[in-house]
Amino acid sequence: MLSRDAEHLYWLTRYVERIENTARMINVHSELMLDFPGDQSLGWKPIIETMDSKKFFKKRYSEYSEISAVKFLGDDKENLNSIISSLEMARYNARALKMIFLGQQQNNLIICLMNLEEEWLLHPAEEKELLISTMQSQERKDFLE
Repeated sequence: MLSRDAEHLYWLTRYVERIENTARMINVHSELMLDFPGDQSLGWKPIIETMDSKKFFKKRYSEYSEISAVKFLGDDKENLNSIISSLEMARYNARALKMIFLGQQQNNLIICLMNLEEEWLLHPAEEKELLISTMQSQERKDFLE
């Protein structure tokens, strides 16, 4: 294996892991916020701070609402830690590995990433919680088939 292939493989797995972890954080935090009565706007601030994106978030959004936080962590292409940005980078690294994977494996991986990206972009922020909760298991299932 060439070192550049090893590097692409490393970054592919890192981006897929980032997608899964970000989706899980959004999902768990959304569930947690259901238990808190009253003003929930500051409830998303710790998640943004955990991602080390507080300054960038404040430049783009005025409040820490659920809609703006999910949009920032999921859909914002300018946020390099967002799910959509990580999907693009994972797909880029998967394409660079075409000599490593067998043809069908690479096609499955790229199709899986493309389908996830399409599904993500089709849903408004309010509907993404259901998609987030099913994403991890469905992605693994699609890749292994």
